[in-house]
Amino acid sequence: MTLYALYRDYADSDKNKAMEYAELFLERIDSSSRSPYLGPVYLELSDWYENDRYRFSTAIYYRNIALDIYEKANDKYHEAECKYILARLYLKTGQYNNTLRYASDAVTFFEKTRDSVQMMECYELLGIVYEACREYVKSDRYLQTYAAMARKLKDSTRILIGLNNSAVFASLTGDTAKTVTLLNEAISLSRHTKDTSLLCNLYINAAAASTQAGHYQSARAYLDSSSSLLTGTDLYGQYWLYYGDLYMKTGNNARAAEAFKKAADYYSQGEFEMILKNIYASLNDIYRSMGDTAKAYHYLQNMYNIEQGLNREDMMLELFKAQNEIEMSREQEALKTSRSRQQTLILSTLFLIILASLITAFILRRRAFDIKQKELQVERDREISEIKKNQQFRTDKILCNAISRLQTLSEESRSTAMRNKINSICDDLRGSKDVDAWKEIEQYIPETNSTFFRNLTAAFPNLTVNESRLCVFLNRNLSTKQISEITRQSPESINVARTRLRKKLGITGSDTSMQEFLRKYN
Repeated sequence: MTLYALYRDYADSDKNKAMEYAELFLERIDSSSRSPYLGPVYLELSDWYENDRYRFSTAIYYRNIALDIYEKANDKYHEAECKYILARLYLKTGQYNNTLRYASDAVTFFEKTRDSVQMMECYELLGIVYEACREYVKSDRYLQTYAAMARKLKDSTRILIGLNNSAVFASLTGDTAKTVTLLNEAISLSRHTKDTSLLCNLYINAAAASTQAGHYQSARAYLDSSSSLLTGTDLYGQYWLYYGDLYMKTGNNARAAEAFKKAADYYSQGEFEMILKNIYASLNDIYRSMGDTAKAYHYLQNMYNIEQGLNREDMMLELFKAQNEIEMSREQEALKTSRSRQQTLILSTLFLIILASLITAFILRRRAFDIKQKELQVERDREISEIKKNQQFRTDKILCNAISRLQTLSEESRSTAMRNKINSICDDLRGSKDVDAWKEIEQYIPETNSTFFRNLTAAFPNLTVNESRLCVFLNRNLSTKQISEITRQSPESINVARTRLRKKLGITGSDTSMQEFLRKYN
């Protein structure tokens, strides 16, 4: 009780010291006799670890204890509130399956009680987690519902959050112009509010979108506007992270490295492993391009250590698994409700539930496969289109130059017959199509129904479209120079890609040539 008294004494004057005494106090409480009166202490400690210390795993630990207390006390409202905040914490740690489970449980309760504000918070969270897992249709539905409810309630802060969410969604779907427009609208509105943290976040997001669009001066201006509003480790980390991206895009690798290191320093103060992994990847690329192999290897090792610590399964499969479990849970609840009314139909109902579960599992697996195939096909079609555009541009340029020179000869010629012949040739050239040139370029486009391509993808299903295409080039015994001319990439880029491909094919350090290795898949 002395520790509890110290916790209360420092609650208003020194938050950090108060939380230290609260933690010491809770450690001495018998875990089997936790009182409902202790719930708020666990919640306060969880909030402190999340928002002040950025130790999300510890925040999850204390929040789960509070959830257990409220479940035993049958306090449904605080139970649902704990589940929503746990969903938010799991999202920050990349555990999307747990995010979906807890957010779905929470929103079910708030929908029953018609708590609009809490419903909105859950809808935003569900929109974000589906967005992270590339379930864009579901994500858009939840985010649009959130924005519509904010407008209906005339909640200015949440209207701004809705605009920001829509901008992030547009950025992920590749609509950079819409992203910048939405963020500028949100920034204009947020200047009239007192939420400087939200305004700072909007400036940083606008800088990221401008950098992506190639508007580097605008990006720098947005970052400079945010500098005086920065508060908290996460905002400082974001600020330097996007400055690093800006410097990289403008070719200033030395400044980029310094910015990324500052970002890493801030994010290292908390549990931001996924962000740190991306920062270390950028630093590895920078130092590799600068020829500093020692530092490049250092950051590569940091990436590896984080990857080992995360140890997460594929998030898409985890999401589907969570969805299936949620559906099963709802079906089981419906079965319990109907038992008192239709005892004679228990066996048939159970059979239908199991059958529905099996069908659902099959549909979800099939959907995951179809999504992957569509993504691969879209990527192939895009690259084929780019190759054809480049070839068509070169062909059209050659034809235009030829026509122009022939027209000059026609004008200089004094013979009417000669001029007519030349003009006839020009007309033929304008209407011609260089079929042979297309055949020449099409032979280098990977055919998905060819024996070589099927055998290769069966042996190495994780190859990207670019890597598959490079295998086709090498299997045709093309030189680096020839590949460079076809793909419009530098020879240095081709050589780097070949090195990575050897590693992916498992022949690094072997004397076997790429052509010899690939020949067995013909």
